[in-house]
Amino acid sequence: MDCATIPLVLLCSLASFTPIMGCFCDHYPWSLWSYCTKTCSSGTQTPLEKNNCFHLCQTHETRACNVEACTINCQLTEFGSWSECSPCAKKICETRSVLNPSLMEERACHPSKECGIEPVNCKDKFTCDSGRCVNATLQCNKQNDCGDNSDERDCGQTKSVCASERIFAFIPGADLIDLMLKNYYRIPANIERYEIKDSEFFRVHQVVATSTFRTKPSDLYLSDQFLQFLNSLPLEYNYALYRQIFQLFGTHYFSSGTLGGKYDLLFQYDREELKTYGKQTLSSNCKKLFWHNIREHGHVDSTCGKTKLKTKYEGSIVKAAEKCITSVQGGRAEYTAALAWERRGVLPNSTTYQNWIKSTIDNPTVIEFELLPLVNLVRGFSCALTKRRHLHRALEEYQTEFDSCKCAPCPNNARPALSGTECICICQTGTYGPNCEKRARDYTADEVDGRWSCWSSWSTCDATLKKHRSRTCNNPAPQRGGRPCQGPEKQVEECTISIFQTQNVCINDDDFETEGSSESQLPPGASGCPKPHPPANSHLRINKRQYDYGDHEEFVCFTGFELDGYQLIQCLQDGTWEKPKGRCIKKVCAKPTVPDGMTIYPDKMEFQVGSDIMLACIESGMSPSGRQYYTCGKSLVWEPSIPQDIHCKIDKPFVPDSSCKLGEMHDGTKCICMSKERCRYESDLCVFDADKETAIMISLCAFRADRCHGDRLYFMNNGLCKTDAGSLDWAKFRANVSEQSSVQEPCGSDTCYEWETCSVSKTCECKIPRECSKDGKQMYWLKIVRTQSTRSLNLCFMAAMKCSKMEFELLHEGPCASS
Repeated sequence: MDCATIPLVLLCSLASFTPIMGCFCDHYPWSLWSYCTKTCSSGTQTPLEKNNCFHLCQTHETRACNVEACTINCQLTEFGSWSECSPCAKKICETRSVLNPSLMEERACHPSKECGIEPVNCKDKFTCDSGRCVNATLQCNKQNDCGDNSDERDCGQTKSVCASERIFAFIPGADLIDLMLKNYYRIPANIERYEIKDSEFFRVHQVVATSTFRTKPSDLYLSDQFLQFLNSLPLEYNYALYRQIFQLFGTHYFSSGTLGGKYDLLFQYDREELKTYGKQTLSSNCKKLFWHNIREHGHVDSTCGKTKLKTKYEGSIVKAAEKCITSVQGGRAEYTAALAWERRGVLPNSTTYQNWIKSTIDNPTVIEFELLPLVNLVRGFSCALTKRRHLHRALEEYQTEFDSCKCAPCPNNARPALSGTECICICQTGTYGPNCEKRARDYTADEVDGRWSCWSSWSTCDATLKKHRSRTCNNPAPQRGGRPCQGPEKQVEECTISIFQTQNVCINDDDFETEGSSESQLPPGASGCPKPHPPANSHLRINKRQYDYGDHEEFVCFTGFELDGYQLIQCLQDGTWEKPKGRCIKKVCAKPTVPDGMTIYPDKMEFQVGSDIMLACIESGMSPSGRQYYTCGKSLVWEPSIPQDIHCKIDKPFVPDSSCKLGEMHDGTKCICMSKERCRYESDLCVFDADKETAIMISLCAFRADRCHGDRLYFMNNGLCKTDAGSLDWAKFRANVSEQSSVQEPCGSDTCYEWETCSVSKTCECKIPRECSKDGKQMYWLKIVRTQSTRSLNLCFMAAMKCSKMEFELLHEGPCASS
């Protein structure tokens, strides 16, 4: 570069930088904030700063606005119709529900049917007046084992429960106990094991375990109130009545647990004061010593060390606490109240603490436990199996009433929860506000964890005795690196198929036990084979107690099941039966599960092999995204398989398939007749239904689809139907003779026959009779009303005369004899 040019380049560079280097961003005012992009649920707004500083100054800024969540009002459906009067409970119910637990109203009623619940058969046990079955040895034992005292009536001689003559009381539950601490209790019938344990203490959270218990796995003794409620439930499923058991008794019961007491004492200290005066005051060693001294001596020793904090509060770390929270569970009331210590009060001494520990033996609380579903207790009374199945179904419905899947997603990845009729948001650390919509300054997380939608309804019980349901991770779906939903997307459960499709029957727990099961063993010294157990869904035809070697037995399938394979089994030489080579199955395809908003035609629960179904969308203007037609195959599955991601998509306006005949559409590589259910268009045509002899409104698509399927529908006119007698009479006549016409010419929405011509406006117009040819294969013998003469005329003449309203009487189909 020439040295003379250097100053010039330098001056140009300085000229270009001078305006920027002298730019002060604060000298340029911002414009007003723009309108918020949303009225609720976190919108944004921006101002604008005009300057000539280029990239040295910020020209745009964004801030959140209207962060409050949009209001979602609670909505309830109207009450449904009153249920049928329950013959057992003598009540009728009506319910309503949406996002909140169902509301219910009930009234007394007078049933028109019998209750249908048979009296329980206690066999070798004693039958209480309440229907309960108790061991016969408990009768007349000076104890109210039935609950209604019926086991202690008419007792000529009584016997003791235990070998000792000491009086044993029932272990107290909700009942009040007396002031004596040395009572002897009789272990309840439901308890399988009961052990007394010594007390143990842990940390600040003190747990006193006095005993453990475990209920028996079967034959549990139900309370009178619970048993009476179960007996009053109807055989027919009535959710409003069955859900009451969960409202009154809960959903689970204690199967095992530990009894005793809990003592929690929590101190709150000022964080800054701890930093200033010595945090080591609350060291673990000091805390251990502190609790030891409370238990043993009732005071706090000074061996925690001399600190400024102790000096400030007269040597007491307890007085240094800002707040004290005490929680006591179990034990007698006076000792529990004495331990409920506050900071301003006197610290409880060791005597109070020891008295409380002793009182937990007589008045314990459950401190650890395992739960089992309450439905498991529904056994041992009449129709128990039927009601247990209904309760399983009711429990699932009851749980959905409180499922948070019904709630909309919460802001800032908060967890939604359904509380009564209101959805609330449980905030993440660093967020706050009524709906967790506000953030702390240091909260910068933007990820959104996925949450499940609600479970779909269970599918019908299929041929494999399984039912299915599914859910989707879209409430919301994971976003910006959020965690996916935890848990299964699909559920499969076993189910039952009842041969009584229209009514519920009373089924007891032992109804499915093999009758004469005690005879399945051969008598002593006998040879051969004992009675075999039939395969599932079948019974034995011969059904003997003993079979000789080489004998055959035949199993017969229950009604509704078909034999697949060979039905005979043989008694082998080793005294066993050969393995069955057949089985009883339902040779049907179960109704498939389809997404919400989609339905199946025909709407049945079961389909025979070879039957076809069609999928259609409920909403008008929508159609399935995949195939519409499926066939029940020989393997009892739908062919082809229904895609899991099939859904309803917006349908385009109806345009006939030009490569197929009228009323047909392409399905793969062939043309098939469309279904009327697919044609969800406006009904704008009037057609004559020859089978019903009436005029109906229908869409053009449905009209052509039905004609393709062979329905006898005939076009009358566009728009509303003309219901006068003359129009219906002509439509009926035209329909009856149309199939005999040698001409069938499509004309707009109609079809013209040999007595009609298609006009320029695409409508069929009748010919004048003289325009018909005199030839014709179809001849009719008519009597002309006006001239009272008879003539032989062809189909074109006759139909043209009818259309022109010329009166005649049809004497005979065919030419007259004289002609």
